[in-house]
Amino acid sequence: MPADFEDCNGKGLSDECEVAEGTSADCNENFIPDECDIADGTSADCNYNGIPDECDIADATSVDCDGNGIPDGCEVLFVVAESGELSPIGAGSPQSFTIAGTSEAGSDVTFSFTAIGDFVATNEFVDVDINGVPVGTVFMFGASDCPAQPDADQLILSAEAFNEALPDPVINMMASSAVDPNLCSSFIAVTVEYQATTVGDMNGDGIIDACECPADLNGDGAVDAFDLAILLGAWCSAVNDPNPPSPPCENCFPENLAFADISGPASAPDGCVDAFDLTLLLGNWGPCP
Repeated sequence: MPADFEDCNGKGLSDECEVAEGTSADCNENFIPDECDIADGTSADCNYNGIPDECDIADATSVDCDGNGIPDGCEVLFVVAESGELSPIGAGSPQSFTIAGTSEAGSDVTFSFTAIGDFVATNEFVDVDINGVPVGTVFMFGASDCPAQPDADQLILSAEAFNEALPDPVINMMASSAVDPNLCSSFIAVTVEYQATTVGDMNGDGIIDACECPADLNGDGAVDAFDLAILLGAWCSAVNDPNPPSPPCENCFPENLAFADISGPASAPDGCVDAFDLTLLLGNWGPCP
C-alpha cells in the first residue's frame, strides 16, 4: 500500500478514488469524503444531517441570513427537558417533574411519556396536569401490563397554555385508582420538547430576529429610542473585520458595540457605525415584523 494512501473512513479505498467514483460525497471539493471532514472537525455539521454546514448553505438547503457560516436553524434555541424514570407509578404513588428556570415557548410543546406499569385496562391510566391545571390523559388506550419495552404516549400543549405555567412548571402525573403501583417495577418518564422564544428568536418563527429586524439592537421587538441610543453610543465604532474598510473609519469608539454596524454583516459590513446605519435604523422605526 503506498505511503500516501489515505482512507479516512476505513472502506479500503483511497479517499480520492471514493470521491472520483462517487462512492462518498465531497460537496466542498477538497478530495476528502464529507463524513471525514465532519468527523475530524474540518467541517461543522450543526444539524447532524451528514452534510457540512458550508455545503448546506451553498446549496440553499439551509438558510444563513446573517452570513456567519452557521445555518440559522442551529442558532434558534430548542428546549429538551427529560425527567428520567420516576418510580413507582400507580394509585397512591403520583409522580412530578419540575422544569426549573425554563424559557418561554414559541411553538407547541410536546410531552412524550414512557411507562412500564399496570395499564392494560381502560380504567387504568395517568392524568396529567401542570401546576394543577389538567392538560390530558395518557395510557388509557393501547397500553400493557408490565411490557418488556415501555409503552409510549404523547400530549401536545399550546405555547400560550404552557407559558402561563412559567417560570417553573410542575408536571404532575397521577395514576387512576385501578393502577397497582406494585404489579411490577413500575415507572413513568416524560420528555418535554419545544422551540423557545429567545432574544435570538423573539417571535418563535425559527428565523433569527437580526435577519428580520437588524435595527432592533436590544432585541425588544421594536426599533425605537433605545436602539437609537445604542447606535449613537457606538458611532463610528470599527468592526473586527478581517478585511477592514479602506480608508478605515476615523474617530472610533471601542469595538464592544460593533454590532450596531447594521449595514452588515448580512449585506456588506463597512466597518463603521455612521450615517448609513442611522438611515437604516430610522427607515425601520417602529415594531418589528
